Amino acid sequence: MQFLKLVVLLVALVTVTVARSSLMNRMDVAPRGCKWQRVLDETGEDEAPATVTTVLSCKLKTIGGTDTLMRNLSSYQIERINSLRLECSDILFFESSLEANQHSGAFLGSLRRLRDLKIEYCKIKYVPSMVLATLRDLRSLSLRTHNTDWSAMNLEFHPESFRGLTELKRLDLADNNIWSLPTDVFCPLFSLRHLNLTRNRLTDVSQLGFSDWGNGPTAPGKACNTGLEVLDLSHNDLLALPDNGLSSLRSLSVLMLQDNLLTALADRSFVGLGSLKVLNMSSNKLVALPPETFQSTRELRQIYLQNNSLSVLAPGMLEGLDRLEILDLSYNELTSEWVKRNTFAGMKRLVVLEIAHNALTKIDRHVFRELYSLQILNLEANQIESIADNAFSDLKNLVALTLSHNRLKRIEQHHFSELYVLNQLYIESNMIESMHGRALENLTNLNDLNLNDNRLTEIPEGLGKLRFLKSLDLGKNRISAVSNASFEGLEQLLGLRLVENRITNISRDAFV
Repeated sequence: MQFLKLVVLLVALVTVTVARSSLMNRMDVAPRGCKWQRVLDETGEDEAPATVTTVLSCKLKTIGGTDTLMRNLSSYQIERINSLRLECSDILFFESSLEANQHSGAFLGSLRRLRDLKIEYCKIKYVPSMVLATLRDLRSLSLRTHNTDWSAMNLEFHPESFRGLTELKRLDLADNNIWSLPTDVFCPLFSLRHLNLTRNRLTDVSQLGFSDWGNGPTAPGKACNTGLEVLDLSHNDLLALPDNGLSSLRSLSVLMLQDNLLTALADRSFVGLGSLKVLNMSSNKLVALPPETFQSTRELRQIYLQNNSLSVLAPGMLEGLDRLEILDLSYNELTSEWVKRNTFAGMKRLVVLEIAHNALTKIDRHVFRELYSLQILNLEANQIESIADNAFSDLKNLVALTLSHNRLKRIEQHHFSELYVLNQLYIESNMIESMHGRALENLTNLNDLNLNDNRLTEIPEGLGKLRFLKSLDLGKNRISAVSNASFEGLEQLLGLRLVENRITNISRDAFV
């Protein structure tokens, strides 16, 4: 009897296994040119845990091939596809067009459960009205034609191109050679959180439809996309930012404007952006910024202004940014006339300050006053000739200080006072001829010291107090002798560089 029960159980198990195998086979057999993949789902809610989803990835000659693709999918597969990747041939030029297909009467209309759609390398010139309106559950759409590979082809939109996509959260339109957009084209996207328009040819922010200013407070305009959190407009041809041009984006936290042609900002460019945390305007052609630039963006944590032509910092321009953590002003034309007392006043949470590759000639006593949280300060490649005593003494948490490629001739006793947690000090490529014997005595936690390419004639005194020093670079100086006491006390030293000096005498026990 027990044997009979065992047989029945085995038969039932085999039946279930075969049925399950058959079910999997029905799902696993992909149409020609396609394959199933399992990837991390990035289309869910921001706080929801990441999940793994099944993606159908297909390579096509043109986007028109989706009609054949739909015919080769079983109804079982169609019901279960929630992520689709379509990649057209990028070897030869085949123009594609988004249009209704014969299988479903609408472009991908049968994929009712689709949440994520990515179209790559399909040479599309036009996105028709409501072409994706049947995909009501779509959360993420990426359309990258790479039309910049074919400069004569640009992507254009109907004013209602995105009508019906009310659940869409992420829209990626990068690298499409877009020159212009219909006004309010993004307005139907009520749930939009991330918009990527990088690497196009946009020249005017106003046409994006992100201003609710209208004719002023008494006659405001339409507010669209108020929930947008990330806007990437980098690598376009934007020439200027107008007043109130982004005023409806009250939830915006990240704004990327780097690598454009910006020469000027209007006084009220960032009005309405009260939630902005990250602003990148690097690699533009900015010469100066209005004093009111950051008046409406007091929540900023990171500002990137490197690689512009800034020669002026209006007094008080950075005032009130007491939550700022990163400020990058490198590769500009700032002089000590504009980087002085009160320039960084009140920035008690600043952690990283980059002022490298400017035209500073001196560091005054109060330039870095009250920057108690600063950990990284980069002053490389300026024209600094003098540093006031105790100029860095308020920087109690400074870990890395770079003064390389300047014009310093002597390091005085109090230049580095109270930098007790400093870990890295780089002073290479200056004109340093001597160092005070007590100049390094406060740097008890120093790990790396770089004095390469200076004019030192002897090993600096006081090195022995640097008990934790691991790397010391004294190359390309004018040192002539190394004595037994030169490196005494440096028990943790792992790297020592002395090349290109004038050493003629080394004591027997100098390195013991």
